[in-house]
Amino acid sequence: MGLYAVITADIIQSRKQVLSFEKIEQTLASFAGEHLVKSFALSRGDEIQGVVSDLSVIVSLVRRLRYVMWPLALRVGMSIGEIEDDKLKKAGTSWDLSGEVFFSARDALDMAKKSRVSNTFFLCSDELLSTALNTSLSLLETIESGWTEKQWQAVHVYEREGTYEKAARVLGVTAPAVQQHCDKAGWNVVRVAEKELARLISLSLKI
Repeated sequence: MGLYAVITADIIQSRKQVLSFEKIEQTLASFAGEHLVKSFALSRGDEIQGVVSDLSVIVSLVRRLRYVMWPLALRVGMSIGEIEDDKLKKAGTSWDLSGEVFFSARDALDMAKKSRVSNTFFLCSDELLSTALNTSLSLLETIESGWTEKQWQAVHVYEREGTYEKAARVLGVTAPAVQQHCDKAGWNVVRVAEKELARLISLSLKI
């Protein structure tokens, strides 16, 4: 048995989506492979699920997932729990698997569907960790919901490239423009919050 995170999401108003299923599948196939033991996969046309091996990154991973899926909006449910390693290896995708951690991620997604406050929820056996993460996720989502397309791009590319100058070359703009977009997005606050939440997960689970 190993400890893993399951992220289950659904596309809001999927019938109005502007991206084809093929395009969504291509996007998911190339996303965050370094953190996943089972890549994000599409099911039922509007549900996405993946299994994460690096538990501490789940908060930042959800933010990045929202970016690569833009302009589609997502509801997200997450959980952490044990999965049998043999079954994990044999499964084609996460949709071939079942168990308590998958049920908890589904319950968290149902919480997001019912909520008027947040589209992202976490649920696990540690009630204190769940409460702390859900409070923080709600606040982070409030900040990120105000980001413009250019701010999302600037944050994503700057995070990947590591400097404003490198990000500017990728985006075809100036380094001060990238920095301005990141500053207006409150990226420094979001980045620190994500790092502290990663630390909280590690401390809570003693990993």
